[in-house]
Amino acid sequence: MNKPVHQEKDLHRSLARHQAIFTNAAAGIVHINARGIIESANPMVTKILGYQVDDLIGQNVSILMPASIARNHDHYLSNYDRDKRQNASHESSVIGVGRELEAKHMSGRKVPIHLAVSEVVVDGEGINEFIGIITDLTVIKEFENKLQKQKRLMDTLHTGITDYEQLIAGDTIWQFLQQSLREITESEYALIGEVVPGDAGVELKVHALTDLSWDEDSRKLMNDLVLGDGKVSNQKSLLGRVFAKGEIVKTQSPSTEPGARGLPPGHPPLHNLLALPIKKQGEVLGMIAISNTSLKIDDELVELLEPFVGTCSLLIQLYRQMNEREAFMVQIAKARDEMESANKAKSEFLSSMSHELRTPLNSIIGFSQLLTSSPKNPLNDKQAKQVHQIHSSGKHLLTLINDILDLSKIEAGKLTISLEPTNLGNVIDESYETLKPLADRSGIELRVVDSDLDIYAIADYTRLKQVMINLLSNAVKYNRPNGWVSVSSRVENELVHLEIRDSGIGIDEAHMETIFEPFNRGKAEGSAVEGTGVGLALTLKIVEYMNGKLSVNSDKSGSCFTVSLPLSKAVTATNNLKSEDTINEPDSGSNISLNKRVLYVEDNPANQRLMEDIFEDIDHLDLTVAHEPHLGLDLAREHIPDLIILDIHMPGMDGFELLRLLKSDQRTANIPCIALSANAMPSDVTRGLREGFDHYLTKPIDIPIFFEILDTYFDED
Repeated sequence: MNKPVHQEKDLHRSLARHQAIFTNAAAGIVHINARGIIESANPMVTKILGYQVDDLIGQNVSILMPASIARNHDHYLSNYDRDKRQNASHESSVIGVGRELEAKHMSGRKVPIHLAVSEVVVDGEGINEFIGIITDLTVIKEFENKLQKQKRLMDTLHTGITDYEQLIAGDTIWQFLQQSLREITESEYALIGEVVPGDAGVELKVHALTDLSWDEDSRKLMNDLVLGDGKVSNQKSLLGRVFAKGEIVKTQSPSTEPGARGLPPGHPPLHNLLALPIKKQGEVLGMIAISNTSLKIDDELVELLEPFVGTCSLLIQLYRQMNEREAFMVQIAKARDEMESANKAKSEFLSSMSHELRTPLNSIIGFSQLLTSSPKNPLNDKQAKQVHQIHSSGKHLLTLINDILDLSKIEAGKLTISLEPTNLGNVIDESYETLKPLADRSGIELRVVDSDLDIYAIADYTRLKQVMINLLSNAVKYNRPNGWVSVSSRVENELVHLEIRDSGIGIDEAHMETIFEPFNRGKAEGSAVEGTGVGLALTLKIVEYMNGKLSVNSDKSGSCFTVSLPLSKAVTATNNLKSEDTINEPDSGSNISLNKRVLYVEDNPANQRLMEDIFEDIDHLDLTVAHEPHLGLDLAREHIPDLIILDIHMPGMDGFELLRLLKSDQRTANIPCIALSANAMPSDVTRGLREGFDHYLTKPIDIPIFFEILDTYFDED
């Protein structure tokens, strides 16, 4: 008797234990029969799906399923039962298979669950009853959804940053971010705007906004806000609380919030609004806003959007920097255009000035040379001094013109420099030879200090000689009576240092900082010493153009200018010799052949007379002058001269057109042609040679050089 009682107690205890497990299980458990009728359910089903257990007993389990699943549930069970009776393989995708699906809550909403259905087996036999284990996946799915949103957000921000320049160039960056914001927050509407200065404080410039228009007027307003200059300026409005005060606005009913003014008729309804300021170190840069979102407006959503807001802050800063850069580039372009226009006007003025001044200088310098050197009508001493002064003044003016033109070319970045190994000894010798007449007249001794002058610097030969002549000329002009000027050289740290010292009056400390400024002569201003204040400025620029440096030290005992240039180890160098800039007597006994004819086409009477006087001292060379180009063309075709000299600026036809006509005529095509023009810019010379002139000479004419060129055409050798 005791054994059955003991067994009964064990059975009761076992049933109680199983009931406790069933009741307290962390998963929902539903027991159904073969027809799908719920036999029992545990309390967790109530917690997950909302139904009371007593209300579920006797109901078909499909009550817990969405319609898409419920309509097929009985079919699954009947197929399972049929396959079981026929010993066929079970094709059901429900029984014995765990899967994720959505259950239907008593409220009608869908609940994500994991469902595992298995058949109840007793003594190894299925009894056509089933147990369903339901696990609530709501928290997991919410977490997964949050991760997906964060990933989409990160992908959006990554694209926005990495493709920023491409997006901003296409003006799509803000629209891209606005659309992404809507998708991430499951919102109908979104806005992104930037704070800008306004008439009454700050305003909001809308960069991107979902289309809210409902009629033509609202559509125009939308276009003005997003595409035009329209701005939100009401700082007391709902948006104003965000962009003007930096507040966060979270509301389910925007129309009831302080500052809301209601919606106009036809405006889409708004609800569930979240507006966040975009800040940088407390400063409000802009704002974002979403409305009609399906998500809960809470701190969690604000936290989710923090990276988006931070990225918008960065992009607004980049956007402003880019706009500032574009504005700066526009200013630079405008300044460049103005500078180019000014340079062009200056070049045209200088070219015109050069032409207009060289034309009379041609007569002044040319006739003074003829007067000085004429063997038929020699000058007395007084006349020679007077003519020399005329010539000296003319040459001084010509030097000024050339210096100003060189300075303007340097400022325009158009000075031609040819850097090559240059022998310093040759440069100094030629510079001394050029300056010796001036030094002798001034009683100044030119010295060469013991130095190794057989060294080479990387420089432009002609320009370095120009530098030396400028510095030596100043050293002579601003010296003391019976003073001296010396040149020495030294090599140090791969540099050649040329030092030009003098025993002159020195340079006041007050003028040391300004001596290299154009037209600034320091304390020499108003003195009897000739000067323009251009030479040192030009010298400095030329030295710098040759990658060198010009420095000066001075005291009451004299000055020392140092030209430092890169050292060259070359053994040989091209020596670009130029003619001396002094009054040389023309060689009237040049080896010029007999009975040669020269045609000179020139409209200026003074220049005609000068050329006639030049040729007057040349025996057996006939000069014919044509005062206008058409006459010159006729004379050339009729008499076939041996040489033609053409002015460029002439009425009716310029020298280039006349040259083309001469070259196109078989009778005159092979006659050498020389241009003699007051157009003395490098571009003028280049064009002249390119057009076909054999030589291009500039006014005022240098008579010794002119005779050298004549010798190349008429020399008997």
